Amino acid sequence: MNIFKEDSGAVTSVRVGFWFRKSLGWLTGLVLFFMMSLTTVDVIARFVFSKPLSGTFELMEFSLAIVIFSVLPLVTWDRDHISVSLFDGFFRGALRRLQQILITGFSVVAMSVITVRMWMQGVQLDETGATTGFLLWPRAPIAFFMSTFAGLSCLILIGLFFYACAGKIYPDYQDNQ
Repeated sequence: MNIFKEDSGAVTSVRVGFWFRKSLGWLTGLVLFFMMSLTTVDVIARFVFSKPLSGTFELMEFSLAIVIFSVLPLVTWDRDHISVSLFDGFFRGALRRLQQILITGFSVVAMSVITVRMWMQGVQLDETGATTGFLLWPRAPIAFFMSTFAGLSCLILIGLFFYACAGKIYPDYQDNQ
């Protein structure tokens, strides 16, 4: 049963969200596979042939940044960040709602700062023409990539903040027991 009319914008939004999530998942998986393959080839080349691959460290550096920041919006959307729930049992009802509003609001501010600072770092790297040491790749594009995906995570957090302000309580692990 479909609760949306076929010509409504909601169906399109759900489809776009589905494909966006799928694309980010595939990107992350492909980059992780690349990292695993690169490590395997580098170790074999290093210990069997005494010829390590050139630029492996820089490739891993860039790949790790892509993995972390491409999965950040997915983790944020699913609310799968690491959290400590020592005091969650003390918060019920309106106090639980206030807790979620405050934590999500703080997360929005923190992610906004990360986004802006990372963008400023990208601008600085671009202006100075900073490159990697061996491959001589410019560093600015990866900083802009990281900032963009941190910004996307920030937008998701803003949506979650309004969700919390509207009185919607996020389902948590303890609530499902």
